[in-house]
Amino acid sequence: MLQVLGYSLNEIEKSDKVSLVKNYDEIVANDGKRLSFMIGFEGGEALVKDLRLLKVYHTIGLRRLTLTWNNRNMIADGVTWQRSKGGLTEFGADVVKECNNLGILVDVSHITDQGLWDTLEASEEPVIASHSNCRALCSHKRNLTDEMIKALAEKGGVMGVNYVPFFLKDIDFAKLRGGDEEEKKKVESVTVETVVDHIDHMVEVIGDADHIGLGSDFDGVPMIAKGLDDASKLPNLTKTLVARGYSDKEIKGILGGNFLRIIKMICK
Repeated sequence: MLQVLGYSLNEIEKSDKVSLVKNYDEIVANDGKRLSFMIGFEGGEALVKDLRLLKVYHTIGLRRLTLTWNNRNMIADGVTWQRSKGGLTEFGADVVKECNNLGILVDVSHITDQGLWDTLEASEEPVIASHSNCRALCSHKRNLTDEMIKALAEKGGVMGVNYVPFFLKDIDFAKLRGGDEEEKKKVESVTVETVVDHIDHMVEVIGDADHIGLGSDFDGVPMIAKGLDDASKLPNLTKTLVARGYSDKEIKGILGGNFLRIIKMICK
C-alpha cells in the first residue's frame, strides 16, 4: 500500500492540475484552479489489525476509509458475506472510534447490513455511504434499505448515488455475462433518469436533499448509466434535477455541497 501511495503522491507532485488535500480549507484554497485529490482506501486490509498504521496513513493524507470491500477482513464482513449476519469485529469498532479521533470519514458502502448498523452505533460522528443506492428500487445487496438510508441521514451522514446499472435496476449479471439479450436490454434502459429516480427516492425517505451526493463509481466498473459516461457529462444530471423541480440550493448540495459539509465537519 505504501508503494502505491508513494507512486500516487509522486504523480500528484508532478502535476499542475491536481492537488493533494486533507481538509475543507485546502479544497476551498484550490478555488477550482486544481482538482482536489483526497486519499481514500476501499477496504481496511492495509491496517493488518494494527491501529498504529491508521495514524501513519492519516499523516500521509488518508481522510476516507471504506471499512470493507465485498470480502471479509479484520474490521468486518463485506457484502459477499451477507448470509453470515456478521458485522464489526472488536477491532473494527476500535477502527471506527480511531477514525473519529483522527478525523477520517467512515464509509459503509460494501459492508454487510449488520456491519452498517454496528458502525452507526460505534461512531460518534456522521457516517457516509460513498457509492450506494436504494434497495427499494434495486434489490442488489450493495444497496441500502429505506431504514438504513433514514438512519444514516439522522446521524448526519451523506449517501452518494452510484451510476452503475446493476446497482440502479435489477439485472442478472451472470446472465448478462452469458450474453442474455433481455439483460442487455435492461442495461441499455438505464440512463441518467434512472439515477435521478434513486435520488428522488432518497429524498422521499429522508425528507430533504441535504444528505445526498454523487458516488459515481467510475473507477474500474464495466458499465455506467447512459448520459453519465464520464465526468464531462455531469450537466446531464443537473438538467434532469432541474426538470424534476429541484431548487438551486438542493442541486448545489447534491453536486458536492453536502459532501463538502461533512468533510468540513470531520476531516482534520
